[in-house]
Amino acid sequence: MLDFLRETGYRNPAIFALDYSLVPYKHYPFQVNEAIAGLEYVIKAVGGDASRVCLGADSAGATISLSMFLELAQRRRQSNQVRTAMMRSVAGACAIRSGTVKTTIPNRPHLAVLISPWTNLIRPDLHRNTTTDYLDAPTLWLRATQYAGNTDVMSSPLNPGECADDALWREAAPAAGYHVLFSSDEVMVGDIRDFIASQREYGVAVRTSETSGQPHAWAVAAMFLATSIEDRFKGLRDFTNAVSTYIPVIVDK
Repeated sequence: MLDFLRETGYRNPAIFALDYSLVPYKHYPFQVNEAIAGLEYVIKAVGGDASRVCLGADSAGATISLSMFLELAQRRRQSNQVRTAMMRSVAGACAIRSGTVKTTIPNRPHLAVLISPWTNLIRPDLHRNTTTDYLDAPTLWLRATQYAGNTDVMSSPLNPGECADDALWREAAPAAGYHVLFSSDEVMVGDIRDFIASQREYGVAVRTSETSGQPHAWAVAAMFLATSIEDRFKGLRDFTNAVSTYIPVIVDK
């Protein structure tokens, strides 16, 4: 990946990989909180300039990422409401101006590249078994309930696809929106297309790279399963091309 990023012009690219906790050992919201901590770390590492940050995730990692975006948008909304209420009092206004009241909500990354995002955890009408995919709908739904733990699996932001708050989605989205890579023959293709359509309806920029005849998360799986070198790295090249299109290369003066 670093070599592909350098080919597009980045002189010193860096990758931070989050090894988030898995079920059944940990459940929501543990993984989302890990993702938030990871995002805070990365943004601090680039001097607070979120315009230099791209989040990449596939499958369940994309679920956690979207849940994180919604969670942070909710926190910003609540923080603004609290600040507005405090500004109505003299003591509250003084506390805000003096810096006594502080928030630690990380900024949004500039772009998110999602590979086969699992956007709605349980959708019998949109998750359909195919002869191409190695995943099947019942297995997805079992993993979803395990991930939810004691939380309602159909609640948001745990289940990002269940959020229909268009204003919250606009606030949650990265500045340059999403780039989604997926296959027309994977079990959750209906779910992915539903997410793309709804985001565009909400006014969020979404670009897509759709292939056919491949299973779930092929951009990643191809590195191990594709029969040619070119096919093995096509998904990574699509990924890095999306990054270089929307995150400008910084040229030293």
